[in-house]
Amino acid sequence: MSGGVTEVTALGSPGHIYDVRFRIRKLDGTSGDELFFTLTARTGPDATGIWETGTDSRGVLTFDSTTDLDTPMGTWTFQRGTIVGREVVPAMPIIEFLQDLGAPNVLQAAGKYGPFADYHDIPEREPQLPESLVVFLRALAAIQSHTPTPILIPDLTTVTVGEVRAVTQAAALVSGQAVIDTWDRHEGQVPCQRSHLRCSSI
Repeated sequence: MSGGVTEVTALGSPGHIYDVRFRIRKLDGTSGDELFFTLTARTGPDATGIWETGTDSRGVLTFDSTTDLDTPMGTWTFQRGTIVGREVVPAMPIIEFLQDLGAPNVLQAAGKYGPFADYHDIPEREPQLPESLVVFLRALAAIQSHTPTPILIPDLTTVTVGEVRAVTQAAALVSGQAVIDTWDRHEGQVPCQRSHLRCSSI
């Protein structure tokens, strides 16, 4: 996702490696999870610009920015690597961050410690994933808290509507919620004992 050519403030100085935190400030004033990046700043022979690049602590998301120190205009970009085969729980903050990376939300930045400040407005854009797949991934993350076996993100291009529904219902059940569904023309609530996942229809 690119912020386009716009006014950009460099986060560091050339020749240094530094830690930066990013988060999304939403329209209602709440903020998403912080993502931690290690960035490196470089400059060209004429020292009129700064190129900053680095990856998040999970090695999935890359940040890249260029800043013209004379104007100051530049570009900033986040690029996601593949999440297929990664454990779902560590990947969720990145997925949620990218889903929220769009107007009218605001990108904020901070150093390793200290308060956040607005870094830049975010252009209009479509969410990176359909909401149904985000719900699916959230459900997988919820199920993970009930099993020691790591749950990995599948190839999302092959996930069916039925699989989304089944996983979402399973997440509700292991969380102690009641699920209403239909089997053989019988509809009712399906209670589930969290300890042994024994379910029965009513």
